[in-house]
Amino acid sequence: MVNEVMILNLTRSECDLVEQLVDSFYHKYPHSNVLDLAKMGAVLSQSLPISIRSCLTKFKVRANFPAVVIRGLKNNDVIARSPVALAQHDNYRKPSRDEVVHIIMASVLGQVFTWKW
Repeated sequence: MVNEVMILNLTRSECDLVEQLVDSFYHKYPHSNVLDLAKMGAVLSQSLPISIRSCLTKFKVRANFPAVVIRGLKNNDVIARSPVALAQHDNYRKPSRDEVVHIIMASVLGQVFTWKW
């Protein structure tokens, strides 16, 4: 049995809004690290376009799919699962753009948490 995943294909305008949100994060919080971002994720996720938040909320509430793939972003597709954990070697470093996108979107699904090994 093959488990299908939910797929969200972002429009160009949705991608632009996500990119602007990431740019805004770096501008407002230039010295933030991965732990700071994990703490702020839920607040930042409220600035996502309603269409993205709606899809992620449906994914979370319905629980019909093992994962949701968000396509259309410049660098990578985002695959989100809930709960979301980030295992990092260094949580005090500046997060990459991909990590910012992932944490903001994953925050719609639940509390993002992280640890260091």
